Amino acid sequence: MSTTRAPLFLIGQRITVGTASVRRALLARQRAPIQELARRQAAAGVHALDLNVGFLAERAAQDGLPWLVRVVQDAVALPLSLDSVHATAIAAALSVCRGEALINSCTAEPSKLEALVPLAAARRCRTIVLPLDNKGVPATARERASLVKERVLPAADHYGVPRESLLVDVLVPALAAGPEAVTQTLATARLVGEELGLPTLAGLGNIAYRAPPAMQGHLQMALLAMLAGAGLAAAILDPLDPELMGVARALASGQARSPLEALCLKLEAAYRQGRAEEPPVRLEGAGVLGPALAALRGD
Repeated sequence: MSTTRAPLFLIGQRITVGTASVRRALLARQRAPIQELARRQAAAGVHALDLNVGFLAERAAQDGLPWLVRVVQDAVALPLSLDSVHATAIAAALSVCRGEALINSCTAEPSKLEALVPLAAARRCRTIVLPLDNKGVPATARERASLVKERVLPAADHYGVPRESLLVDVLVPALAAGPEAVTQTLATARLVGEELGLPTLAGLGNIAYRAPPAMQGHLQMALLAMLAGAGLAAAILDPLDPELMGVARALASGQARSPLEALCLKLEAAYRQGRAEEPPVRLEGAGVLGPALAALRGD
């Protein structure tokens, strides 16, 4: 995937133990609710599905993630993003994954690199890289890019992992972290793409954490447009949000000539159908996204 205005690669986020209904279905080994979520996300147009067992205990994750893989791949034929903090769970899931897989995720910590980069090499799968280490999230884009350059790339080269198979997470902050955190996220996307030549990825939902419910979708749409303008290659998002997914599809299909035009296309359609609260966004203004853009900028 190119980092310069290429079609976006979209990953559906709805199968996560962070959602109570998914957690219950996983613990009870109920296939139907999981498969229904997989089919609905696939129908919405994503290119891959994230299977997130989060911070489950290691043994529970080792059992749960492979079970999710088996259940989901019986329902849809999409690449699967294997999302766990435990390398052993990812390894177990890879062993039963019949199709394309993504490792989600590997940090710049030596122990993580030693455990996960050989797996990526053996399976020849893409890997989502978090540019952080045991000290936490670096404050600046430059520090994040340095972690990737000095730790992740040497490990990838050593094990024969193609650099283009790495997706560097730009570390989207919660809105409450403030505008400087958003600025560093945008700078991370540009710096990693322009100086390291690597594709970048964003988990859009993070920006909406604890934001007012009425603002959450607009925040994600605005951030997606901003990041796409900075060269974003992939996004993890909620494909069952029709407004957000409309913008994402316009970017993913190449229908829009620019990220802002993608917003225009979607919001104009929503306004014509009577679903937008105000007149649609225009190229010369922010329209209904004005409050979201102002919040991201810190106005």
